[in-house]
Amino acid sequence: MNSEKNHTNMSNDKRHTNLFQNLLENRMSDAEKAEHFGDNPKFLTILEQTKSLNVPEPKTETEAWAELSAKLNQTQNRIKPTRALYVSMAAAASVALFIGLFFMFGNSETKFTAQLGEHKTVYLPDSSTVVMNAETEISFDSDSWDENREVKLSGEAFFKVKKGSRFAVVTPNGTVEVLGTSFNTFARGTDLNVACRTGKVKVSNKTDNQIITPGESVKTSGEKLVKSTFDNTTESDWRSGTFSYESADLQSVFDEMERQFKVKISLPKDAKLRKYSGNFDTKNINEALQNVCIPMSLSYTINGNKIEISNKQN
Repeated sequence: MNSEKNHTNMSNDKRHTNLFQNLLENRMSDAEKAEHFGDNPKFLTILEQTKSLNVPEPKTETEAWAELSAKLNQTQNRIKPTRALYVSMAAAASVALFIGLFFMFGNSETKFTAQLGEHKTVYLPDSSTVVMNAETEISFDSDSWDENREVKLSGEAFFKVKKGSRFAVVTPNGTVEVLGTSFNTFARGTDLNVACRTGKVKVSNKTDNQIITPGESVKTSGEKLVKSTFDNTTESDWRSGTFSYESADLQSVFDEMERQFKVKISLPKDAKLRKYSGNFDTKNINEALQNVCIPMSLSYTINGNKIEISNKQN
């Protein structure tokens, strides 16, 4: 009986060690993180934040084992280490190092950035989640989070908010307030566009405010906030790599393509304000360009990461 119990404990220890190794080595999907560590969002937030810290040059596995073995051999009369123990100690030490570095160098403002061509999922201290589009930045005060759930946003992000106290997304162009809901916020340049998926959202700027419910959106028009509707039954949006437009300026469509493919696109001045209705996805740059250029009677040439758009010659 004791043998079976010991075997079960060893299996559980090995499973926990493997989970920590996969997490620390960034080999765990967002879904797996939520399943195994979703009840501890502060740990996930700390771990994500430490990715931007400068740490000493990593050792090879052989060098690390040799160094650890040498240190443990100094106390071999007191303990007989095993390989499983080495792995457990290494994983625990890594977690301690990450957490220690965070509190040593961090401050109350926690900041995350999604680079060009990158989508990033962030876990907030209350288990709310933020999916960040490319070239997007969010920040919040971790010390006062329990009293003030407020996130500053520059770019575009999808928020899924846990019910609780007031939750606000502050952008240069206006503020979005909710209690518990899911919504998308686009804040670039002078534009603000908020789409409500679930719950209820209040959007306000210096001169106007609107309340929207699922299937409704708000966007800026000068100093006004204009309400409209959208199909809330479809799941096709930028989080799945699909970008859809209805009478959008061509310049804004190609701006998004630049962010997703990490390219630079130039187009004629007379084409920038032409309106485009359609979509593109992020699977292939040529297919994305064709989806936009063909119906707009445009052509394109690719030279490395530079793309030139031109009007088709008759």
